[in-house]
Amino acid sequence: MAFAAGVVAFPGGGVDPGDAEVPLDDVATWMQRLGVDDEASARAHVAAAVRELAEETGVAADPAQLAPWAHWITPTFEERRFDTWFFLLTLPAGLSPEDVSGETEGVAWVRPADELARADAGESVVMPPTRAMLTELAGFDTVADAVTATADRRIVTVQPDWELDGDDVILITGGGG
Repeated sequence: MAFAAGVVAFPGGGVDPGDAEVPLDDVATWMQRLGVDDEASARAHVAAAVRELAEETGVAADPAQLAPWAHWITPTFEERRFDTWFFLLTLPAGLSPEDVSGETEGVAWVRPADELARADAGESVVMPPTRAMLTELAGFDTVADAVTATADRRIVTVQPDWELDGDDVILITGGGG
């Protein structure tokens, strides 16, 4: 991949032009849950999440099953900019992801705390938004518990700022969801 090769990532990708036209039940509720003020934006983000999940893992999801978790926008100093939405989804027991896109070197379901331990041990690399999501999700015992928590969760857009510490760039994320 041209961007972030070799890092641990959640399935995802860009919003396609047709995503904003995908029918979505109760679009007003989605607008409220995502904190967006137009129907096309709500449709596009939800449709892209469902489409990308299927394209990258072979998992077909009903949009009603998605639970919005977070919204991150790449810091302004980055050359490649991303506007990223994170969703949770409870899947039936025994369902395994597959690399149907050829974009990965491997796919697996991993407990957030286990992946954080691997990253801390230098066995994997995670980007700051992924680390933040894993850290938040590691506090839940089950996927169902995390999905239930989305009912009262207000999505706050996180666009990290930065400061220099010698040659190091330190990201300042502020508040989360």
